[in-house]
Amino acid sequence: MLLWVFQVLYEERPNGVGVITLNAPDKLNALSADMGDEFLEVVEHLRTETSNVNAVVLTGAGRAFSAGGDLEFLMQRHNDTPSRNTCETE
Repeated sequence: MLLWVFQVLYEERPNGVGVITLNAPDKLNALSADMGDEFLEVVEHLRTETSNVNAVVLTGAGRAFSAGGDLEFLMQRHNDTPSRNTCETE
């Protein structure tokens, strides 16, 4: 199975390993808000729709894993987005 989500690539291999690739090599895979959103989408997919993955490898395309990025800032921005700043209750 191959799932392409713009700047984040997810591949589920038959040996029970999932591979998440940050795929913005022209920017040394620097984490942007959009990439952070896409990464969270892949993680949610892993959490809810994948039962046969035993390990996940996180890697970067090109010559760098990631030039960095403020993960705390990305999470705060994600939570501050009005359309995503809701809580579902059961």
